[in-house]
Amino acid sequence: MTSPAPARSPFAAMNRFLIYVALIAAGCRPDPTASPGVFRAGASVRDITPSLGESYTDLNGNNRWEDDEPFTDPNGNMVFEPLWLANDQRRPALSVHDPLAASVVVFEAGGVRIGMVGLDSFGHGRQELQKIRQDPGFRSTRIDLLVLGSSHTHEGPDVLGIYGPSTLESGVDTLYLARVREEIIGALQEAVARLRPATLESEMVRTGLDTYQVDQRDPIIIDDRLAALRFRDRESGRVIATLLNWASHPEQVINGSSVSADFVGAWRTAQLALYPDAAPVFFQGALGGQIGSNNIAFSHEGVAYDRCGDCSYEKAGALGAILSRLTEQTLIAATPETPATIVHRSREVLLPVDNVGFRQLIEAGVLDRSLEPAGDETFLRSEMIYLQIGRVAMLSVPGELHPELAIGGYDG
Repeated sequence: MTSPAPARSPFAAMNRFLIYVALIAAGCRPDPTASPGVFRAGASVRDITPSLGESYTDLNGNNRWEDDEPFTDPNGNMVFEPLWLANDQRRPALSVHDPLAASVVVFEAGGVRIGMVGLDSFGHGRQELQKIRQDPGFRSTRIDLLVLGSSHTHEGPDVLGIYGPSTLESGVDTLYLARVREEIIGALQEAVARLRPATLESEMVRTGLDTYQVDQRDPIIIDDRLAALRFRDRESGRVIATLLNWASHPEQVINGSSVSADFVGAWRTAQLALYPDAAPVFFQGALGGQIGSNNIAFSHEGVAYDRCGDCSYEKAGALGAILSRLTEQTLIAATPETPATIVHRSREVLLPVDNVGFRQLIEAGVLDRSLEPAGDETFLRSEMIYLQIGRVAMLSVPGELHPELAIGGYDG
C-alpha cells in the first residue's frame, strides 16, 4: 500500500461539513407511502456512455480534425459528424476507453425526500435540469430536492456547445442529452423503488497539501479536505451508496481521442469491486483556479507516476484506486446515525455576465442558455442550496468554485 493514511482534520470534529455541487431544486407532493421519522436510502447506477459518431484519419497525429483530413461519411451528406469531446474544439472521439455513468442516491427522513446525481460529464447546464424536473417521470418519484453534480471530466462529450468544429458551431448532440435525461430519471425511479431503512456514516479528513492536488494558478490555495458519506441497509449492513466529495480536475488525459471518466471512473470501479451492489456517487469540490493532479508525482503499488502536462489513463487509474483506499480509511472512524429530519433551503441567484464572447454565443444560439438584462448589466439565472442531514451539511455553488472563496486564505 503506497497511499499514506489521511491525517485527521480538525474539521472532522465539527458537526457539519460542506460539499460544493451544481444543483436544481424541485418541489413535489409528499409521498404518502413514506415513513415519517424513518431514515431510508436507495441507489442506482446507469450507463451514459455516448455512441461514437463518424471517424476520420488523423494525418498529423494531433487528435484534432483538420479540413483536409478524410472522414467516413455513411449518410453521404459530405458533413463530418463525429462525437465532439469537451475542452477543445475539433477534437473528435475515436474510441471509448472506459464507460461514463450517472450514479444516484435517494434518501428521505421526516417526510422530505432528496435525490443526488453524480454525472460523468463536463458540466450539465441548468436548462437540462429544468427539463428533468418538468418530466412526468421525475415527478412520479416525489423527490423534493434534486441535486446534480458533474465530475467535469475533460474526456466526455461536449454538453455545453462551445467545443464543436468552430466557435459558432455547437458540438452538442441533443439526442445524447435526451438519453442522459432519460437515464437520470430512470435511475431516480429505480433508487426510489429500492428505498430501505438505512444508516448514514460520514467523516472528513485532510489528504495533505501537495500530496495529490496542485494549484496551477495564483493564489496557491488548495482545499485538501476529502469528505465521504456511506449509506447502509439498517438490517443487513449492506452498503447502499458511498458519496465522495473531493476537489480535482479529471484531466489526466486532456488531449486524447477516447471517451473516459478519468480518475472518477477508476474510483467508481474500485468501489464497485468492494461493494458490487452499491452506487459510488462522486461530487466535485472546489477545483477552480485549476486544481488538479497532473503536476503531482506519486506512487501506487510500486509504480511511480511523474508530473505531466498530458498524463495517462494509467495515472488516472492509480489516482482512482488511491481515492478508493482513502475513502475506506476515512470512514473507519465514522459512527452510524439515523437522521430523523432533513433541512434544505434553496434560492435563485442572478450571476453577472461580463464576458462579451459568452454573451454573443448565447445570443447566437450556440449556448442553450437565456440572458436576463437588468439596467446596464446582463445576468444568468442559477440556483444555490443548503442541505443538512444529520451531522452533514452541504452547500452548493454553481460552476468551478475557487478554493480561496471556499476556505479563504492568501498565499502572500
